[in-house]
Amino acid sequence: MNQVMLMIGTRKGGFLALSDVSRKRWELQGPVFKDVEVNFIHLIPGSPPVIYIAGKSARWGPALSLSRDFGNTWVEPATPVRFPDGRGLTLERIWAIEADPSSAQDAVYVGVDPAALLCSTDGGRT
Repeated sequence: MNQVMLMIGTRKGGFLALSDVSRKRWELQGPVFKDVEVNFIHLIPGSPPVIYIAGKSARWGPALSLSRDFGNTWVEPATPVRFPDGRGLTLERIWAIEADPSSAQDAVYVGVDPAALLCSTDGGRT
C-alpha cells in the first residue's frame, strides 16, 4: 500500500502525519523532540530512506538528528553540525537539508544561519 507522509515542524516539536493515498484519514506521530523548535524536516530517499530533522533547543542550541526507521528511533551525527574551529562563528540555526543524488560520496548539504552551506560526505554521519 502506498502511503503519504507529511512532515511538520513547530516550535513545540516535530510531527509525522501518515495517510493512504486518499488522504481522508491521518495518523499523527509525535511530537518528536518535544519542546524543541523544529525548523526543518526532510526525507531523503534511498535504501533505507533517511529522515533528517533540524531543531533548536533553548538550552542546547541547534542540532541535527536522523532516523533510518521512519521516526521510530533518532540518532545524532558523530560530529555535530558546526563551523570549523578558528572561524569565530557560532551556529544559530539549521534551515535546510538536502542530499546530492549524483554524489558517489553520499553528500548531504546543510544550510545554516549565519549564512553558510556545510557538507557531509558520509550521509550525515559526521
